[in-house]
Amino acid sequence: SFIHEKNSLRFIDNYETLQNSRGFEQNLNLTYGVRDGIICHCGEVEDDILFPRDTNIKLEEIEQPNQYSPYTWEGCVVKIADNIAYVGRDIEDALRLHILDGAHEKILEEMLKDYADIDVRKTNNTSMIYHLVTDLCNQSSPEGGMHYSADHLKFLREIKDFNYKYIYENERLVIFHDYAKLILESIFKVLYKMYRGNDTIDYIRNHYLSIYPELCGTFITKLEKFSDLGGNERNPMYQNRVIYSLAREEDFIMAIIDYLSSMTDYFAIKLFDELTTF
Repeated sequence: SFIHEKNSLRFIDNYETLQNSRGFEQNLNLTYGVRDGIICHCGEVEDDILFPRDTNIKLEEIEQPNQYSPYTWEGCVVKIADNIAYVGRDIEDALRLHILDGAHEKILEEMLKDYADIDVRKTNNTSMIYHLVTDLCNQSSPEGGMHYSADHLKFLREIKDFNYKYIYENERLVIFHDYAKLILESIFKVLYKMYRGNDTIDYIRNHYLSIYPELCGTFITKLEKFSDLGGNERNPMYQNRVIYSLAREEDFIMAIIDYLSSMTDYFAIKLFDELTTF
């Protein structure tokens, strides 16, 4: 299974790097509070009242989203921001892309008029966030925790239910979901066939780089930075930790998965176009 919060923590601990003063790539050295805020940021399940937890736990052992409250107030803010940030944006985009029609607008208008003076035809992310953040600020305190008023919490939950029913599960998205699956699986299968143990990088460079220059070039760059190069000497500029051994097939599979999970939609589609263009 894929849990994006755990993947985010793994990436900032092992994958993300910065250049030091001499130009060498090194792993990040983030504080516990920042790392905790990343893995505990899930806002998909909202809390009625949110306080920072008072226990220091091993973050790598967290198994489920929303398993623990964040460790800091800043982490609590991030969690609630994640909870509200996409709600209005998704409605705004759905209206612009005509995923929502006039009938949906009437349903949304009935919901909105009970809570705030929001014109559904002018609904945008800013108007949604304004009402939720204002209520959150008015209701919250260090003693009482971070929370919404009862009516605004109900409002947020109804909006999220609306989004799931009419946007995320809209039949128009089924074809795109299949398309996205085809893209990811195709890239994975092409790269997986290139595995040759410790000789993988040379094999890719000699047999596939000229055929798929963007795919192979960027993937080789990742392997050169994060693998043991099959026992060969690494570029001295890479002083980050090695996370893949090319002798281990499971490490190579993980390298492909990490490569995929770090892509933007645009870049994944660009690579798929390279695979399907002759």
